[in-house]
Amino acid sequence: MKKFFAVLTIIILLASILCSCIVNNEPSTDTMPDSTISEEAEVSPSVPATATPGVPEEIHYARNTIAFHYYDAALEEEVSVSYPIDAETATPQTALDAVNQTFLKSIAAGQQVTANSIELSNGNLFIDFTQNIYELNIGSAGEKILLDSIADAYLNNVEGINAVFFTVDGERYESENMEITKGQSYREK
Repeated sequence: MKKFFAVLTIIILLASILCSCIVNNEPSTDTMPDSTISEEAEVSPSVPATATPGVPEEIHYARNTIAFHYYDAALEEEVSVSYPIDAETATPQTALDAVNQTFLKSIAAGQQVTANSIELSNGNLFIDFTQNIYELNIGSAGEKILLDSIADAYLNNVEGINAVFFTVDGERYESENMEITKGQSYREK
């Protein structure tokens, strides 16, 4: 009889885990209207939903500094950046400028990342870079740190952002070192 209850308990536990997984895989529309979720998108805890820009919203910085961290390979340590801004007059470009003037300036003097557009829509920030992002001579680790720094500069300092999406000239991000599918978030809160 004890074996029967032990087996029954295991079956109930497995069934509840399976039900939990199925419920967690259903797409959430709390932060995005139906029109922004791709019909083919499969949503799970480890794979973020795909999205496309909707109606652009104003970008508001939370404070008068852009704060983010990056790993400095030369120093072999994490560097904390606190870049001063005027939050009232800051533009969508301001956080990208902070990364250009701090991290990128430290590893690739004279080079800057430029964006065709930076738009906030439904809690998602869409940054469409120009081709010059592929021309930076910073290596694969530098590229990853650069994209992480840009994502963090916006996620940690702009009100209302839940995810950051990257494209280049309106197409997927595809360098020698990494690929980011168009509409797939790079980083989420």
